[in-house]
Amino acid sequence: DEFLKTDGSGVLSWASAGGNPTHISRTTNSSDVTTISVQSCFSASYDVYKIIFYLSTTQANGDVYMRFLKNTSDNFTGTDLNGNLIGARGTTTGTAFNNGGVSSSTSIKVAHHDIYSGASSGLLGEFTIANAFNRSDGRMHIKFQGVGDGASGIENFDGAWVYSGSEIATGFQFYSGSGSTRFNFSEINVYGYNQ
Repeated sequence: DEFLKTDGSGVLSWASAGGNPTHISRTTNSSDVTTISVQSCFSASYDVYKIIFYLSTTQANGDVYMRFLKNTSDNFTGTDLNGNLIGARGTTTGTAFNNGGVSSSTSIKVAHHDIYSGASSGLLGEFTIANAFNRSDGRMHIKFQGVGDGASGIENFDGAWVYSGSEIATGFQFYSGSGSTRFNFSEINVYGYNQ
């Protein structure tokens, strides 16, 4: 989107409206896999990123994790990720849970209880991430909200983490917490925002 602006002396020109997200990448999957990676989506071009995803789960109930990638495909090795995931599960009477927090970790658990592997089941979620690549602007801050078909009923998740290490994220990967859980019919979209 653009708007008309003036330079103060009556000369008009078009300028970007700004504030709207830029769609960076779309990753899809339609076969049973234990990991789905999105590489080279973080760069110096944006300060804040939004990741919107749906992961369909098959073959076995299980947990879902996310980890950051550096140098295109290598996993973060520093254990400087701290935070927590809370939520509730159940269909008629919700049961609250807290995973007790994550201290000195290399990955994020985005589903605390098993995500169901039945037909049309999966996990829908959204991450907002600040300073994934532009680490000179401060620590990486990560916010997550999601909903899934749990083995014990519908589950909602709310998580927050801070990464205080020095590694620069260039991408990320979702992976199965169980060797039997597979992702199928999945879609991941990444958007960038400037300050």
